[in-house]
Amino acid sequence: MADFTAELDETLTQLLAQVAELKEQSSKDQLEAANIQNKLAALELTVVNLTQKIVNDQGAVSPALSQTIENVRLISNLCQSFDRRLFILENPRKSLVAGTYIPGKDTTGHVGTLQRIPGNISTTADNQVFENVFIDGWINIKHNGVKLINCHIKAGTPAAGDTDAATVKCYRELTVPAELIDCTIEADVNSPLSGCGVKGRNIKVIRCNIFGSVDGIMAINSGLVATGNWIHGLPKHATSPFHSDGSHSDGIQVEGGSGHVIVGNFFEMGRQNNAAIMVTQNAALINGLVIESNWFRSTEKDPALQTPVALNFYQSKKGGMKGVRVAKNQFSLANTWRNTRAAFVDGQTYDDMIANNNLVENIYEDGTPAKFSRSNVAS
Repeated sequence: MADFTAELDETLTQLLAQVAELKEQSSKDQLEAANIQNKLAALELTVVNLTQKIVNDQGAVSPALSQTIENVRLISNLCQSFDRRLFILENPRKSLVAGTYIPGKDTTGHVGTLQRIPGNISTTADNQVFENVFIDGWINIKHNGVKLINCHIKAGTPAAGDTDAATVKCYRELTVPAELIDCTIEADVNSPLSGCGVKGRNIKVIRCNIFGSVDGIMAINSGLVATGNWIHGLPKHATSPFHSDGSHSDGIQVEGGSGHVIVGNFFEMGRQNNAAIMVTQNAALINGLVIESNWFRSTEKDPALQTPVALNFYQSKKGGMKGVRVAKNQFSLANTWRNTRAAFVDGQTYDDMIANNNLVENIYEDGTPAKFSRSNVAS
């Protein structure tokens, strides 16, 4: 019995070493993870059968056998623990909780080798899934429940005169939201027509690496959920089809609606960007927007070329926004933003936030309270 227990210990030690090695390898080793998990399942079955045999053969269990059975139970529990670890290894990011870590290159975007498929495509059916593919061009989501998982979507140069370019479009009012999970979303950084990385409504954007477009994400109406994303590398173009002073690059722009959740994202704002999050009511009244536990960094050294503020709430002369919560966000220091503050908020929206205790625990990176300016202009 002692020999068998020792053999089990040795087997588990070997398996644990293999699990540790898997952590250093790419997603192509998921087959090896499955192989180890099968070994663990077989080992656990052996443990269960051995326990039952001891009880059947011995009847009254001696203290020595009781200890052996307890050792077997401990080994069985270890097997279950390894099963849980292997589940996480299949996609280590499943264990990440948005808002508890700063997203970056290791926690966003695709991993591994992808199969190339032609881009500039539209979805064809509900619940369509694109997984582990490089989409060489834009994609237009027109159906419920579409998922893009571990994909690289790279839009080409927009056609001349195209003022509605986006790497991922999702314009329809879906009953089941689209989902972008662990995707790299890239636009032509040299074109002023590369409007948005993601543009639409009723869409979840989770752990994506978004760069190269004028706006990272634009919510044209209700239902944006953006969690754990890294939004960076947004260019400033001297010309723009929308503004006389060139492009206005925003990490996320919300144009109205409800049910918006922006949690645990990392915004890196560069030269002459406009805002990390720009909120207007151009499309509809805002009634439900959570901005919580995000990180905002302004990286430009020249004060004249810095992003003005991280957050800009512009009510579009339609009255104050409702149900807006801004909490537990962290900003780079005031002197890294051109207007030396974290946010501009129109007066009515600001007052509603204060009245409902929805403007709380926002700090600069040194731990001091972040400055939010209440504007009296019905902007």
